[in-house]
Amino acid sequence: MRVPVALVDAFKDKFEPILTDFLLQNQMIEEAGSLHSKRFLNRSVAPHVKTLSQLFNRTEGTQTDGIDTDPYWSDGGSPKNRRLAYFLSFMPGNLFRVASVWSELHRLGFKWPFSTELDFKGLEFGAGVASGAAGIVAGERYSPLGLPPRGNFALIEQSKAALQLGTKWLEHYAGEGMSVRPFHRRIDLTKSWLPPAAPKFHLFVMSYFLNEIETAPENLVIPFIEACEKHLEEEGLVIIVEPAMKLQ
Repeated sequence: MRVPVALVDAFKDKFEPILTDFLLQNQMIEEAGSLHSKRFLNRSVAPHVKTLSQLFNRTEGTQTDGIDTDPYWSDGGSPKNRRLAYFLSFMPGNLFRVASVWSELHRLGFKWPFSTELDFKGLEFGAGVASGAAGIVAGERYSPLGLPPRGNFALIEQSKAALQLGTKWLEHYAGEGMSVRPFHRRIDLTKSWLPPAAPKFHLFVMSYFLNEIETAPENLVIPFIEACEKHLEEEGLVIIVEPAMKLQ
C-alpha cells in the first residue's frame, strides 16, 4: 500500500493546528504550547499512555481484559488526562491508518459507486473518539473517491465519555456538510449488530475495535454478515482496520 504525499504532508504541517484548536476549544489543554511542553507531556500524558498500552496491547502469554473490566475513561488518575492521552497518542495514528486505506482505494482507481446527489450515510462501530470516521474524512479530503458534499456519520460506542468526545472531534474535523449522530450503546456482537429499524448505510468502518472483543472470531462472522445484508446498501463498503483479534 502506498500512502500519497499529500496525505503525509497533511499530517506533517496541517494536522497539529487543527488538533490544538480543538483541544483548546474543549479545555483539554490550557495553552497552545502545551503539546510542545516536555513537563506537561511527561506529567499529564505519558503515564496514562503507559496505562492505556497495558490495556490494549498483548504481552507474551497473557492478555488483559481491556475495557470490559477496566473502565479506562474513568479510573486510574485524572479521567480528563487519560482521555487526552488516548486522544494524543492513539487517535491520530488510527485516523491516519483509515485514511491510508481510503487513499489506497483512490490509487487503485476506485470511484464512489453512489450518486453524489444522495447524502452519504456512514457508520462506525466501536467508534471511541471517532478516529475511523475522521479517517474517512481525511482520506476523502486528500485522496477523493467522489463522496457527496453532504452526509452523516452514525457513531456507536459503549463509553459515554468517549462518544461525547468523538462526536465533538468529528464535527470539528469534518466541518460543514457532515453531521454526526451518536448512539451510546453496547452491542452484543454474537446477536444482531443493529436494531431491525436501523436504516441502510453506504459504509461500515471499524478501527481498533475488534481487538478489544473477547468473543471468538467464528461467533462474530454470521451476525456481522447479517448486519451487512440488512443494513448495508448494495455496493456499499466495509473498511476494517484491526491489528488482530483478542481471541484467535
